[in-house]
Amino acid sequence: MYDSGTLILQRGVNTAPPGEAPVMELSTVWESYYEARTVGVQRYYTAMEHAAQADAVVRVPRYYGIAPDTDRITLSPVDHKDAGVYKVLQVQHVMDNDGLSATDITLERTGALDGSA
Repeated sequence: MYDSGTLILQRGVNTAPPGEAPVMELSTVWESYYEARTVGVQRYYTAMEHAAQADAVVRVPRYYGIAPDTDRITLSPVDHKDAGVYKVLQVQHVMDNDGLSATDITLERTGALDGSA
């Protein structure tokens, strides 16, 4: 089921000394296998209405620790190389086809830690 690759969830952390300008770096919070899902037409256009772009949807085992405002995700698909960093647009807790708890994450490709594209 979760055979599309590995997902690494990272969170921005200020590593600057006290009193200095913030220096944001990514720190790994969680890792999991994921299943690539289809970005549906409704999800795609809903994201566009909110000035975002739904580039990917992945399903992972249920995980409640995802914070869309500060987290970034990197994917390592088994079938190709993906060096991109993704911003979390939406988190949905669902039941999969086997009745198991899962989490669907809608992603937008970005390289910036501060949320700008």
